[in-house]
Amino acid sequence: MQKITFQDYPNTTTPLNASNMNDLQDNVENAISSSETTLEGLIDDKTKYSTTETEIGTWIDDKKIYRKVINTGQISSTTKSVAHNISNLSFVINMFGVAIEAGVYYTLPRISNSNTDRQIAIKCDATNVYLEAGTNANFSDSYVVIEYTKSS
Repeated sequence: MQKITFQDYPNTTTPLNASNMNDLQDNVENAISSSETTLEGLIDDKTKYSTTETEIGTWIDDKKIYRKVINTGQISSTTKSVAHNISNLSFVINMFGVAIEAGVYYTLPRISNSNTDRQIAIKCDATNVYLEAGTNANFSDSYVVIEYTKSS
């Protein structure tokens, strides 16, 4: 922000003299600078993906929304369950992920018209994330992201 230098004209005794205007501008600059630092921290926290629980916002019922990344590992043609270790899970707002096969990344859930035997569904309950894979699924690694509220 470029600073404006105010000059007195022609009456220097009014409350809006140059000195007061310069002080006002300094106060505004300091407030903006402080706000930018605070906002940067808030934005960093809200956009962070982590294997630890991170607060990211507020749901329509005013409960805090959290995000957590679960390493669900290898997926083969079976139903796999992985503990998410989320205490007091109340409501799952969003759930998505990625699976890797031979250097190719697939979004989860995976739906395919041409390879229905390699589809993957994801679901969650109070304890686990479940990956239900088709008969020919063989993914070397996977991650599921859960966005949720808590009961307390």
